[in-house]
Amino acid sequence: MVRSIYLIEERPSPTTDFFLSPETLKTGVPAQRCGFDKTPPAEALPDAELIFVRYLPKAWVRILSRPGLHPKRLVLFIDDDLLDPCAWGGLPWRYRCKLFWLTGRRLRWLQRQFRRKQAELWVGSTALQQKYARYQPQLIRPRPIPMPASPVPVSALSTSAMSASAVAASPVLPSPSPSSTKPLAAAINLFYHGSASHQREHAWIQQLMRELLAAEPRIKVEVIADRRIARGYRDQPRTQIIAPMDWQRYRRFLQQPGRHIGLAPLLPSAFNATRSYTKFFDITAAGAVGLYTEGSVYHEIVAHEQDGLLLPLDRERWIAEILDLATDPRRRAQLITNAMEKVNAQRKIGDLYRQSSLISGSMHSASP
Repeated sequence: MVRSIYLIEERPSPTTDFFLSPETLKTGVPAQRCGFDKTPPAEALPDAELIFVRYLPKAWVRILSRPGLHPKRLVLFIDDDLLDPCAWGGLPWRYRCKLFWLTGRRLRWLQRQFRRKQAELWVGSTALQQKYARYQPQLIRPRPIPMPASPVPVSALSTSAMSASAVAASPVLPSPSPSSTKPLAAAINLFYHGSASHQREHAWIQQLMRELLAAEPRIKVEVIADRRIARGYRDQPRTQIIAPMDWQRYRRFLQQPGRHIGLAPLLPSAFNATRSYTKFFDITAAGAVGLYTEGSVYHEIVAHEQDGLLLPLDRERWIAEILDLATDPRRRAQLITNAMEKVNAQRKIGDLYRQSSLISGSMHSASP
């Protein structure tokens, strides 16, 4: 019987690309990526290896609960703490509901599988490995991946006058200030690409941005934020708000040239304590120097003052370092050169992914 591996994911995601695609390459067996609504033939499951990416969709749990129908191997991979609802405090309600609906309400079923050794847990951080040591989880470290060949420039997506329907369809929202469209000589482009799960980080950064923009007229800011979070950046000059986009488009968007400094603060929380360090790969892929929180997961990948900065959560310290980087191109160049060298050194499996194309065709539904 030919070995079959299925990666079951909600949609194409950084979790699969950073963690699971490189991991399955080690097996030498092509892996089939499946959406929630696409299942292989039932007769194929007993000989299949199923790897669930973060979530356990209802349709699949029903199939796996049938008497006598158990796959050869059953794995759940998590790169956030999805197994402890108590760790979700502070997250947006919509996101918490999603976590409960897709994973939280299946915890008892999942725990039974773990206790009976009928399922395995794979995790994306040492903190998760330690927290769930009772399940003997396997730690999967992320690997950088090659960027797509065609970038998506903001200029091709943005317009100064957009209707409400156009804003909803476009990944770029109108700038909150007319001054953000004025060209600046020798501009320093600063960016923060935090998701909706980073509400507290957005609030922390908003004041930082205001002080920076007032102190250094060359600084321009790019932020990814939904409409509600974007209100906090209202009236800030030289600020462009980018609406959230899917992973594949974001990868192309990162290739737009001209970014200099990327921010990745992590405020203390139970959820943040178990995150992985993939943002280091994103910031480096954007060709920028990264500023990261000292004492967070980033200490596992970033060497302070060599390929990034690890800073305490002191807003004045971040402002001082950003202003210094803005006026010291040699320092920026050395830091980003070292970061790129580190990424390239870790890209061996990612290059194999690109060259061999072992990850086979997708069973995802076509996008509307």
